[in-house]
Amino acid sequence: MLDTAIWEVKEELGLLIDRAEVLAELPVVETRTTGYRVFPYLARIEVPNRWQLAEREIAEIFGVKLSDLLQPDAHSKRIEHFHTWQEPQPVSSYQVGSYRLWGAFLSDLASDYSATYGGRVGRMSRRKAFVGKA
Repeated sequence: MLDTAIWEVKEELGLLIDRAEVLAELPVVETRTTGYRVFPYLARIEVPNRWQLAEREIAEIFGVKLSDLLQPDAHSKRIEHFHTWQEPQPVSSYQVGSYRLWGAFLSDLASDYSATYGGRVGRMSRRKAFVGKA
């Protein structure tokens, strides 16, 4: 799965990641909206001067400091309803500036890995990507 993740990052963001820069394989997560299994990795990256986005996959890239995610007022839950759900459910999210961030392993990244891995980390998701700084 690591080879697939490295290929996806190259295809969708134009980043070349060496296996040596992969810091950890994160726990597999099943998405609540689609049921997809996500195999995330944490990697140290050099932020390029210019991103090469696959525009059909990524709408925007924005910066997020992991310390912003750890602010007490950043985290919240609200009730959401997606067409694949039988009934509304609470969804955890983080508010950073004008962005509401939510997703399969965002809360784990903020709480468990920020203290363990310093430096820059990247995470990609469909339509948006963020680059976090410790």
